[in-house]
Amino acid sequence: MNRITREHGGCVLREDYSTKGSYTGMSKSFYNAARKKMAPDLDGCGRIGAVYRGWGGLNDQCEAVLSDRNAPYYERGAAINRITWPPRADGSVRQHWQTSSDDGASWTTVFDGLYFRQASQQAA
Repeated sequence: MNRITREHGGCVLREDYSTKGSYTGMSKSFYNAARKKMAPDLDGCGRIGAVYRGWGGLNDQCEAVLSDRNAPYYERGAAINRITWPPRADGSVRQHWQTSSDDGASWTTVFDGLYFRQASQQAA
């Protein structure tokens, strides 16, 4: 279950999430106007924790792509993480997280999720 909100005039997207198990977490993606790039800050808690910081934007296929390879702190030769959100005509969102340990020659899927909008529930 995810709840996504816009904050600070739309420059920050906040995601709070939980799974059927005990995994919960949040992410915040920031728009850096000077670089014209999005940058995430993921933090999870529960059985598995993750912190991911990368930079990105839209590629030629209009997919939102973030990668730590593009981050200012990336060190050549380190494993590369890449998260892609391809556009979908039905309004759902696919998040495809991959990692590469050979400088991008091959990729392994870490997470592949499909998100659907839940109808709003109004209080009676």
